[in-house]
Amino acid sequence: QQLSMALDTSFSEQVATAMSAGIGVDFAVQVGLIPQFHQPMFILLLLGSGGQPQQVRMVVNGFVAAKSKHVQGDRPDQKFTPWIASLASPDLMQRTDGPWQWEYSVRHANGSETTGSALEC
Repeated sequence: QQLSMALDTSFSEQVATAMSAGIGVDFAVQVGLIPQFHQPMFILLLLGSGGQPQQVRMVVNGFVAAKSKHVQGDRPDQKFTPWIASLASPDLMQRTDGPWQWEYSVRHANGSETTGSALEC
């Protein structure tokens, strides 16, 4: 039953909303950073057991900065900063009418120039 819910239109709309390009920029502005979110990477995270998702979350990662001088790279798809933000949506299988509460962390990107390399363990 939960899997069928994951395939319905409401769920699809929530996933599309979570993948909005504005999510990262809105986050940056709310925490006092410059309104940029470079090289966004969206990961759909399915949590559960026995082949049935118990939770579905969108994780959005991208480079952020407090000042423009921290942004490096000459092409929009290659811009990076010393810091990467990771944002996790609420459970997308739970319907909510109010604003979403995203969890986040910001950490040093360790000299990485791509979102993928910054996220490697």
